[in-house]
Amino acid sequence: MHDMVKGCPTLTELPPPPANKAGWPWTQGTPELQETMSDGRPWPRISIVTPSYNQGKFIEETIRSVLLQGYPNLEYIVIDGGSSDGSVDIIHKYERHITCWASEKDYGQSDALRKGFALAHGDIFGWINSDDVFAPGALQAVAIAWICDRPALVAGTVENFVDGQFGKKHMIFRQQNINLKNLLSPWLSGVIWHQPGILYSADLYRKVGGIDPQWHRKMDYDLFLRMLAQDDRVVYISQTIAYFRQHSGAKTAIHTPMEIQEHHQVTAAYLDRLPQVHLIRLRTYYAYTSFVMLVKRLLLGQWEYARGHMKLLTQVLCPIVTVLMIVWIARYLREKVQ
Repeated sequence: MHDMVKGCPTLTELPPPPANKAGWPWTQGTPELQETMSDGRPWPRISIVTPSYNQGKFIEETIRSVLLQGYPNLEYIVIDGGSSDGSVDIIHKYERHITCWASEKDYGQSDALRKGFALAHGDIFGWINSDDVFAPGALQAVAIAWICDRPALVAGTVENFVDGQFGKKHMIFRQQNINLKNLLSPWLSGVIWHQPGILYSADLYRKVGGIDPQWHRKMDYDLFLRMLAQDDRVVYISQTIAYFRQHSGAKTAIHTPMEIQEHHQVTAAYLDRLPQVHLIRLRTYYAYTSFVMLVKRLLLGQWEYARGHMKLLTQVLCPIVTVLMIVWIARYLREKVQ
């Protein structure tokens, strides 16, 4: 573990960017905030964790987007899983501005996050993956939203972009209707949540036990469900908080049976709170999703994934779910034709 002097560096204090890089966060920074807020109170401390493993292609951009927030009470922790692709050399370049960092073998993203937050001392927690980017002024916006009534979650806008096309065409996700019941209703179209734009109460994080390392894909979903079960106050801000990079190597781009299975397993702890009709709709959602992915995998010749989706499908099917799934499929096909 490497502990360094934390700082709130300016653009000129950071290592120069590669010659072919420009714009945020390479040649543009965020104006530095005063040490205290306008009423004289200190800014709440925000602890950001970046878990990483062999993301040398992207991690420098992530690090700069955190350090260039101009936020005076930042705690930044980087937990690398023992990368062998040059990531550690990049971290070394910025280490005097990083609160602490480590590079050692771990058990994956959830384990890295749990380690990182165990070292954190902030009032507000959040994480940014090593292929995503914070937007300029993100931390200031979150702090202002949080300081008023100390909600459980602060949720800001996230923009998805295709790798190599930053600043061109972004898909915008304005988060809304985040609560326990809605997150347990994944078929609802009016519920939008996107992890890179959500920061949360450190006290509540600790109260619910933090990241559960058993989940490798749905650790954020599990964490937010446990927090919302305790405190459902969410403040929404329209400002863009983060940019989510879409690329072929992203874990969330793979859509394996494990992802659907973990979603199913995480929700199991809350089933006794749901009425029977909700349980049937939830099973139908899993059946429908598994069926759609099964067809896609078969068409792509990805037999191992197809077998996984078939296994999940057989676990949730029953006569009424089968009928409802057919109705959902028919509705989907009708919408496609129109």
